Amino acid sequence: GVKAVEAWVKQRVEELSSEVSAGTTHAQAERRAAHEQVERVTRTLAELRSTLGKSQDRIAETASQGKTLEAQIQDLRATALPREEANTLVQGLMELQDQRVSKRLDTAEQRGKSDQRAAVEAV
Repeated sequence: GVKAVEAWVKQRVEELSSEVSAGTTHAQAERRAAHEQVERVTRTLAELRSTLGKSQDRIAETASQGKTLEAQIQDLRATALPREEANTLVQGLMELQDQRVSKRLDTAEQRGKSDQRAAVEAV
C-alpha cells in the first residue's frame, strides 16, 4: 500500500506541477499582453497630445489672424469716410471745379471782348 500511495502522490505532484507551470505560462502571457496594451495606450496618448498641441497652435494662429483682421477692419473704419461725408466732399469738389471752369470761361470771354474792342479800335 505504501508504494501505491507514493506513486499516487508522485503522480499528483507531477499533475499539480504541470498545472502550476501552465498557470505560470498563462499568467506570463497575460502580463505580456497587458504590458503591450499599456504601451499601445501610452503611444496613442502621446499621439493625441501631439495632435492636441498642433490643434491648439492652429487655433492660436487662427485667433491671431482674426485679431489682425479685426484690427485692419477697425483701421479701415477709422480712416474711411462715411458715405454721406464722401458724397458731400465729392459734391464740393465738383462745385469747386465748376467754379474754376466758369472763371476760365469768364476770363476767356473778357479777353475775347477786349481783343474784339482792340481790333475795332485798330480799324
